Amino acid sequence: MNIQAQEIKKADRTKSKQAQELATLTRALSHCCLDKEERICQSFGLHAADGRVLAVMQCDNAVTPSEVAEHLGIGNSRVTPLIDRLVKKGLVSRTESGQDRRVKQLTLTEDGRAIAERLQEYEAELHENLLGHFPPAKRRFLLDSLHELRAAMDSVRRSIES
Repeated sequence: MNIQAQEIKKADRTKSKQAQELATLTRALSHCCLDKEERICQSFGLHAADGRVLAVMQCDNAVTPSEVAEHLGIGNSRVTPLIDRLVKKGLVSRTESGQDRRVKQLTLTEDGRAIAERLQEYEAELHENLLGHFPPAKRRFLLDSLHELRAAMDSVRRSIES
């Protein structure tokens, strides 16, 4: 085997090891983020999925269950029990659309909006604390790298879906 072929084989092994390391890291980061989300929501007596619904609804005055499901990337049948639970807790109100009675409009109640804002503030504080573990000069690099990783992950996801 010539030197060039050996170098290519070595580079391939390195890339494979790096891919395994990336898989391990992204899995650990995902687990950490999900755990953090669950703990934050539990402190407000909610499930993590409830917090995600509130966050989606915080951005708009009124949304439909289908819009919530689409934004969360879940099916309508999975979003219905989430919304039912939030309605029962008095955090979300459900009304018929003025244009089509079959369509339900969802809005946050005052309590729902207050909790959504508190969840957002709490999460922001945690992330500020997290960034505090990095010197200011590395923060921008970290964030830029994460944006690049996110774009690459979206690209891979789209290629898998097609």
